[in-house]
Amino acid sequence: RAESVLKQGLSKYPDHTGSARLLARLLVSRGQHAEAIVQLESALDGATQDADYHALLAGLYQHNGNPAGAARHYTEALALNPGRGEWWMGLGISREQTGNTSAAGESYRKALKYPLDAALQDFISTRLQLINHHNPAGQVTG
Repeated sequence: RAESVLKQGLSKYPDHTGSARLLARLLVSRGQHAEAIVQLESALDGATQDADYHALLAGLYQHNGNPAGAARHYTEALALNPGRGEWWMGLGISREQTGNTSAAGESYRKALKYPLDAALQDFISTRLQLINHHNPAGQVTG
């Protein structure tokens, strides 16, 4: 029922980001990640100043194997709200997956400037060690 109401509302107000976000989260809860991306993309024009919206879309792109799309939306989210360590980490992962290890290392280092739980800090530290070991000059690879 909730899905029907949200879709009805979006048909009348396609840029309503609140409804699109709720519908996307509902779809994600059912494992329908690709459909959630479609819903978020369809209301993207209304989300120009919504960092959380871009971060949600970035995470979905990351989950669905589109690191370039994830990097684009993490960059948008961080331009609006640079104080989120998790988003810097997500950007680092995306950049690393696209072969841009130098930029990934930069993103990971920025992530460590913000409060993160110990597991995320450990993950980032490990990624930085691997990047530095395989690419000590910080050159972009790939």
